Amino acid sequence: MEDLYANIPPQYKGMPYDVVEELWPEPVNIPVNQAEIARRQKALQSILDLENQHRTKVENALESPLSYPEFNDEDFKKFQLKNGETDNGVYWYEYTNLAAKTLKQNGDFNWGEERIYFDIPLDKMELLAKIVMKIAAAKRIPIGFKHLDLNKTASIVLDPKSQTTRFVTNFVSIQDAKEFYDVLSHQPAYVEMSSDLNNDYHGYNIDGKAHYASGYREQREPLIRIVKTAKRLPDGSYEYEGPDGGMRKITQSQYENFKRQLSEIPDPQEKWQS
Repeated sequence: MEDLYANIPPQYKGMPYDVVEELWPEPVNIPVNQAEIARRQKALQSILDLENQHRTKVENALESPLSYPEFNDEDFKKFQLKNGETDNGVYWYEYTNLAAKTLKQNGDFNWGEERIYFDIPLDKMELLAKIVMKIAAAKRIPIGFKHLDLNKTASIVLDPKSQTTRFVTNFVSIQDAKEFYDVLSHQPAYVEMSSDLNNDYHGYNIDGKAHYASGYREQREPLIRIVKTAKRLPDGSYEYEGPDGGMRKITQSQYENFKRQLSEIPDPQEKWQS
């Protein structure tokens, strides 16, 4: 199979067809520049072929449903919307499709166990919400997600320096999360979004704006802090730095227990890439 990327000059890789066509004008002196003309035409055709391949992949993915036979298509299309405050000055819009709501009520959807956080500009949150609902409906994915309410949330919270979560999606399984992200990553509107945050979700940074984090992260980070900062004392006990900066003392058996617990929690990057 021909390597289409190899036909595209480095300075034009990743650019849309119409942009490259504009930036790379066709040589005027045709007899003298036959080779350059041929190179340009081949590169443009390769870009067009790659765009068509991506478009076909997205269309096929959207037409290939996941197996939740107990639900009908409408259960993935209809979303319940809630608006509320979770912290002082922090307001959210929360969306849950009927399939996710039913699974949660039945105890088959553990909220927060499989999440993808998104560091995207504030003015792109509504657009991403529409894309999420579209993918969930087409792929029959039970999903719950929420994003900040810009009208009610305090301005200080909206400042990137506050490191407040802006957009987070919840899934039943990592398989659903991966299936969802695979389709999302080929949506032009998402690809064009950039991140203006640098939040640490204690998970796996997928693409610079999407971060996978499982429900284990709340347990994993304190354990990492204990195991990595603990120092053995002469009497065999250990001392480590607490979240407030103060030193805490634990026995050797407690340290070994924390170390064992940490080893049993899956690493988010390994889990995502497995």
